[in-house]
Amino acid sequence: MIFKQSLIIFIPTLPNSIDINALNERERSVRADLGASIKRVYRAQNWTGKKLAGVIKGVPAGTFRNYAQQSFHRERSLHVLAAIAFVSNTPLENFYLYAPHRFNKADNSAVMASLVASYSVYNPDQFRRYALFLCALLNLSYGKVMHIKQHIYRLQSHHAPQCIPDVVCIESFKAEYYNSIAKALAQLRHKLGLSSEKMSEILGVSEHKYSTFENPTPNTFIPATLVLRVKRGFKLCSSDFLLDAMQNYTAFKALNQVYAHRREVIDLILADMPGQDAIRALNIAKASMAN
Repeated sequence: MIFKQSLIIFIPTLPNSIDINALNERERSVRADLGASIKRVYRAQNWTGKKLAGVIKGVPAGTFRNYAQQSFHRERSLHVLAAIAFVSNTPLENFYLYAPHRFNKADNSAVMASLVASYSVYNPDQFRRYALFLCALLNLSYGKVMHIKQHIYRLQSHHAPQCIPDVVCIESFKAEYYNSIAKALAQLRHKLGLSSEKMSEILGVSEHKYSTFENPTPNTFIPATLVLRVKRGFKLCSSDFLLDAMQNYTAFKALNQVYAHRREVIDLILADMPGQDAIRALNIAKASMAN
């Protein structure tokens, strides 16, 4: 099965039992870190539970407060986390990248963790300057810089104006988001010839629970870690295909697509660089943008 994803074509890869066990362990780590990741976004956006409840209608203020606590041991809802990302103008996948120390130094996810407050909020011209400053800082070859420039100019046509909604009705957002996920998961499963049992194993849920993912109702609960399970389980560079069927919340889809395109450029610039060196370079570039 081949998906078109941003500027590249990718083919999902089936995980083996070792991959699934590793994914289970990573999910536990990320679940523990979600509270800290959410809290960081709250601080950056000056959010309180009461303020978020005034923007995301249908979710109690206490839920938002609880989600930002590392001591909160219950599963967080994917659609609520996605709505927080939407009104905060930050890509959903940023919530899974909080703790670089939990990842292998060669893992680009560790590098991406330092970008949450930087390139995702830049306008096209700011991002171009940010990327080219990185190229100069790292003394990349002329040929590589020209290749990177081509990617930067190509993604400019994908840029969507920032469109943070004044209000999000959580029920309508949940219905459209989960219906889009349902279609994407069913397509992925059928094309790969997987049974519901195998799909549920990869995603770390019971077969019964997985059936509700493909056939959502107003009561369907999808855990926030599903995005991680899909992306890591099938070794994909992005989970944006889960948003393909969204029609009414196109700004949410565009936000995540722009992030994916920009991440490709950053990955090209930082290719083969040790994680800690890359993070230092990113922080220098970010500081230069503030001057």
